Amino acid sequence: MSDQRIMYICSDCSDNNPESCGRFDRNDLRVLPSGKWLCDECFDETTSGDRGETDEDENKRWCDFPAPPEYGPLSRPQGNTP
Repeated sequence: MSDQRIMYICSDCSDNNPESCGRFDRNDLRVLPSGKWLCDECFDETTSGDRGETDEDENKRWCDFPAPPEYGPLSRPQGNTP
């Protein structure tokens, strides 16, 4: 039996630093309301406005956002064309 792994990719790292954007633990990423998946480094570089936060949920912490689903999205989000 072969050992298969799923790689999870940070949305910002894939654009800015593709050679080091892969993670094998989905808990290393968080999903923003916009649908972007961010690693902790990219999350720290975003503003509350970039995160899509409203006044009532402003200054949410990393752990307050959900981890991506185990098998990820089956289709690309709108606006991300190859």
